[in-house]
Amino acid sequence: MTAECGATLRVASDERRGASHHNGSAMKLLVTGGSGFFGDLLVRRLLARGDAVVNVDLQPDENRHPNLTSVRGDLRDRATVDRVFAEHRFDGVLHCAAILAHAVKDKKFLWESNVDGTRNVVEGCRKAGVKQLVFTSTNCLWARDFGRPVREDDVPDPVEVYGRSKAEAERVLTANADAVNSVIIRTPTIIDAGRLGLLAILF
Repeated sequence: MTAECGATLRVASDERRGASHHNGSAMKLLVTGGSGFFGDLLVRRLLARGDAVVNVDLQPDENRHPNLTSVRGDLRDRATVDRVFAEHRFDGVLHCAAILAHAVKDKKFLWESNVDGTRNVVEGCRKAGVKQLVFTSTNCLWARDFGRPVREDDVPDPVEVYGRSKAEAERVLTANADAVNSVIIRTPTIIDAGRLGLLAILF
């Protein structure tokens, strides 16, 4: 299942209703990339509504909360991923971790992080019986102007390594659809005060 924008595991819809829990009880969620810009916002919102969160990220986590467990680790390392799933019982996974093309010169590192890291997370879900996963993909799956809004049935045709890595990660999720129900959100560049994202290359 894909979507161009939307809430992850009802985060936004729950908050609008003033609900602090999902289906009447708090969830335990794995967030990958929770130390990044979007991941940090997501982690803090989940904690605020009463959920327990495990954050796995290459970068240190500046958040501190009694319901937050921070793991500094590499998703390319299968042992690290397996250990996280063995130590916690998750209701769902929010897979936000990604390496951006404008942030690194090592394209092999980018590809392995975005593709192999995703494969390890999905295989961890399969092994642990975690059925729900939300994946933050990208609208960089297309490199031309359709002259209209992109549709879900438009075939991805990326031309650069970041878009290709995200397209391959989506294929990994599709190949595991028998065991893991994945929601794919194809986001444009995420910006806010103090963060231009990809647009930073223009300034």
